[in-house]
Amino acid sequence: MHKILILCAAFFLLQCQSNHAQSLIDAEFIEHLTPTQVSAQYGVPLFFINNGVNLYKVTYNTPDIDGNMSVASGLVVIPDAPAIYPLLCYQHGTVGSREEVPSNVAGDPIGVIYASVGFVTSSADFLGLGDSPGTHPYVHADTEASAAIDLLFATRELIGQEDQAVELNDQLFVAGYSQGGHAGAAAHREIQQNFADEFTVTAAAHMSGPYSISGVMRDLILSDEEYFSTAYIPNTLLSYNAVYDLYDSVEDMFKPEYAEKIEMFAAEEITLWELEVELQTLLFMNEGGSFPRRMLQDTLVAAIESDPNHPANLALADNDVFDWAPDCPTRLYYCTADDQVPFENSPLAEAAMTANGAPDVEAIDVETNASHTECVAPAITQSIFFFTSFQEIEELPTSNENLRITLPGVTVAPNPASDFFTVLWENEQAETAQGTLFDTAMRPVRTFQITANTEKRISLTDVPAGMYYVVISTEKGRSTDVLMKE
Repeated sequence: MHKILILCAAFFLLQCQSNHAQSLIDAEFIEHLTPTQVSAQYGVPLFFINNGVNLYKVTYNTPDIDGNMSVASGLVVIPDAPAIYPLLCYQHGTVGSREEVPSNVAGDPIGVIYASVGFVTSSADFLGLGDSPGTHPYVHADTEASAAIDLLFATRELIGQEDQAVELNDQLFVAGYSQGGHAGAAAHREIQQNFADEFTVTAAAHMSGPYSISGVMRDLILSDEEYFSTAYIPNTLLSYNAVYDLYDSVEDMFKPEYAEKIEMFAAEEITLWELEVELQTLLFMNEGGSFPRRMLQDTLVAAIESDPNHPANLALADNDVFDWAPDCPTRLYYCTADDQVPFENSPLAEAAMTANGAPDVEAIDVETNASHTECVAPAITQSIFFFTSFQEIEELPTSNENLRITLPGVTVAPNPASDFFTVLWENEQAETAQGTLFDTAMRPVRTFQITANTEKRISLTDVPAGMYYVVISTEKGRSTDVLMKE
């Protein structure tokens, strides 16, 4: 506990100082992608893309697990059309090695997708990954938050350089999937509680994250249920052992027949995915199935189950990220059939956040039968729809004619709607626009055309109750509104 208190104090002090220190070390240009290239490579509908993008690998300063200043890396993706854009913090999911990270774009391209829709996007690699030395503190809330926040400061510095043709407005969006859902919630909480004078979160989308480490996740691992993401357990315990100094060796935590392979992973001799194969093989051979509890030392399991104040339980609880109150619109997207992160994390977080006074938090099942991997696409799609309903993009004097901005003057009413809704687009010229009503899986439910300054009525007959998105699009811009059908 003494080390925990020291680390917390050091983390708070360094974070309070970080907004006064230079974060950016270097920004290396990677490549430019046109809207057509983004659409072709990543499957984003071309009509939904606002701009091409410029990709930068960024190195920057951030504290390590002991509070000492260290180097980290990440990806910053900047829209190529001169304009004033929102900032978006995207946190990536679990990776198998230090190379499978956003700054190595093939590792995680989601930041590119967000940027193509009109957000300056920062994606931290996290400590111990990418160019950052040392052990990766997996699902460690404090360093997930500090790595993200310091990259936001570095991104501001990069945008402020003379060769950049874009600017930032005051909007900030936070998102993340899987481990990134946990990391996004950690960063969101830290920004709200300790960096409100620097950033204001406009909206957040935390997706399929293990928010309840000491509850939902602990109970699953200690149960007799089969669980097929076995390597996540040593990844977590190695992380917390590095931060909280729980045990002297891997064999203090894991039985010898499993410890050898885990030590190879800790030494970066094999990847997390290779460790998964090794552990699955051993568990099926020794236990007849994938029962991760049986990898742990029996004395450790007994101690954790019997003593709520056991150091391991305290470490788990220190990394819960659900028991607080976001003060901005926040969505917790999940899939009920998730086979890696139990969906119960999301409704639990919604209930706790609402009970704590959060004004607008909702847990939403975006694809009931989707696995953890299958849930990525509908969850990210939902977050894009959600964010663009708040997004503001403004023109600069140097903006080119091809810039797509947030389309002004669109009103959707009534909302909630019952039998119909109307769209009114107030515009100086009598232009026409394409309208589409999408469901939460991005499937078009209604398509229609509207003329500026003329109210358009759209029937909702035979449309099931639920949440929808009304997208109005022209060559110049796009607006997105959330519509509830009663």
